[in-house]
Amino acid sequence: MLGSIYHSSKKKFKKELDHVIKIGDISVNSITKGTKYVSFDIFDTLIVRDVNKPVDIFKILEIKTKIKGFAQKRIEAEQKARELNSNGEVTLPEIYRVFDGISPEKIDHFCRLELAAELGLCHAKPNMLQFFNDCKKYYKVILISDMYLKSDMIEILLYRCGITGYEKLYISCEAGLSKGDSGALFDYVSKDLSIGTNEITHIGNDISSDVINARRKGLNVIKIRTKENNLISRVACPEPCRNSEEFRKSIIYNFINNTTHDPEDKYDFYYRFGYENLGVLLWGFCKWLLQQMHRDGVEQVLFVARDGYMIKKIYDKMVGASDIPSYYFEMSRRSIRVAASFSNALSYEEMLELMPLPSRSSIEQIFDAWGLPIEQYIDVYTSFGVEKGEIFWTKNLKTNGKIRQLYEKLQKDIIENAADEYNKMLAYTEQFSLWKKTAFVDIGWGATIQKELLKALKKAGISSEVYGYYIALDQRTSFESESIDFRAKGYIWDNYNGSGDMMEEKCFAGLFESFFLENEGSVKRYIEADGRYIAERYPYEYLLPGGILDETSLVRKIQKGAEDFVVEIGKCYAGSLNSISGDSAFCFMRDCLMRPTTEVLKRFGDFRFFNSGEEIYLAKPKRCLVGYGMHPKEMIADFYESQWKIGFFKALFKLDMPYEQLWRFLKLIFPEAPV
Repeated sequence: MLGSIYHSSKKKFKKELDHVIKIGDISVNSITKGTKYVSFDIFDTLIVRDVNKPVDIFKILEIKTKIKGFAQKRIEAEQKARELNSNGEVTLPEIYRVFDGISPEKIDHFCRLELAAELGLCHAKPNMLQFFNDCKKYYKVILISDMYLKSDMIEILLYRCGITGYEKLYISCEAGLSKGDSGALFDYVSKDLSIGTNEITHIGNDISSDVINARRKGLNVIKIRTKENNLISRVACPEPCRNSEEFRKSIIYNFINNTTHDPEDKYDFYYRFGYENLGVLLWGFCKWLLQQMHRDGVEQVLFVARDGYMIKKIYDKMVGASDIPSYYFEMSRRSIRVAASFSNALSYEEMLELMPLPSRSSIEQIFDAWGLPIEQYIDVYTSFGVEKGEIFWTKNLKTNGKIRQLYEKLQKDIIENAADEYNKMLAYTEQFSLWKKTAFVDIGWGATIQKELLKALKKAGISSEVYGYYIALDQRTSFESESIDFRAKGYIWDNYNGSGDMMEEKCFAGLFESFFLENEGSVKRYIEADGRYIAERYPYEYLLPGGILDETSLVRKIQKGAEDFVVEIGKCYAGSLNSISGDSAFCFMRDCLMRPTTEVLKRFGDFRFFNSGEEIYLAKPKRCLVGYGMHPKEMIADFYESQWKIGFFKALFKLDMPYEQLWRFLKLIFPEAPV
């Protein structure tokens, strides 16, 4: 027990020391005067692995080989090989020669398996590669490592990581000496180079072998941190990993942390955000999507405009044309709802249930939801006392006599227009062979488009087999799903099938959806052109008379970062993992959206969100806290309108507080409010 306490205390002490003894902006100016050679430790100094601990590689090999207990046997084999060797230094083949259960003919096979795992898990340490290359301009550079891999194997790893041009490579298993052995390897290097140890500046991460032992032998030393947290998100890497899901998550975490970078080597928040947050979410979702589609026997996949635009790009990069073919399906809530629902005679109350309106609606938004061009009905709505630009609380429309009378007056026109749109919508969908087993992919929430489409097809007597696959499904998914052959699954959370949070997206939906922006306006309806039916789009809301809004270019950076993440992870071992859970894939972005730092709030708070033609800032209070204290109703209205409610809280109070708990409390107290 005392031994366990000692080792635990020693581990904590080394970890704390690792944070204290560090160098910030390391440069050639840090090199001690009189230095002739600069030596670098390799692992955790120049090269980092996508695992928490080096022995985790053995767990990966256990998964790959399916040999029960492989990881522990590999550890024991190395211990045994060192005991058999008089100097304690061993090579990889020597380890596998004493591995219990491996025949001599299989030794080379397992050596290659381990080397392949190392290759797939290793990267140049962020910011160290540039320093290494700078050192080569002014000094002779050597590499020193305590490692059981031979120099030819290490050289392959170094080359793959872009580390070339060094003078010599010293490996403990070949020299028969180590840095950890009181620094004996440093004496060997000094003698081999015919220089004094004080003419070497050594750079490494390990407090014992790279600092204490190196100084004991007279070397100049620069200590660097073993691990740096390079992520925008504050999510911690799971350690220790209690199950296979946490182990996979730790590999993804380390991969992101080890490879996150900026284009042209300069800091760009939005690119980094896409790489670290949107990229891992879309990568995880597309792996899950492909797995689900194969399980369900899907023959084609339709990505629904506009939110499906970015998902399709990622899917096509990951899957290509060799798997389930993908198509872009241009449909919006407006284009399907008007066509499918308003072509029937609806009561005023039934119509309101189907209206996709924000919490406060203008008369222009109401006419658009009905499918009618408002400019042709100015005299009609003004005759009922409705003014142009007038705003209504959507929840109060049921008792609004003016809008009720207006609807009853225009109902015939609404039905006639919707019937025309309905026929053209059916003609458009018939071009996609929906009689096949078809995947329908979108962000999700209430899965409205899929449900409305199924209703429309059923009404027309058209058979279809559509399966919905969504990033998330909330409690609204069950609404009106019983009367149709509705099948759907959610990735992050899935209220429809009994798992997930209570409409969590309500507090960040506008910001989240902004990351999926397409370059075109929303789908309005369908028209015939050159013998085919195509979507007619609204004007792009982010294109104003003065040019495209800043948000568009920033979102492009986010999307570019996400695409680059998918490309980079596809080259590495982490990319070969089975699909990770939605919670693991979303945790990085969720942290940024639900616990925003001041930096995240500054970058996204002024983003504008367009909902049914209405422009809303995501998290930009119009007044300060004192001002809202004098106008509480205005604060409630602005809060309801905000499309990133936790961001609104943070911008208003300007303090680090448990805003997520505050939001959940409001949801509990006011369950019917648009909180």
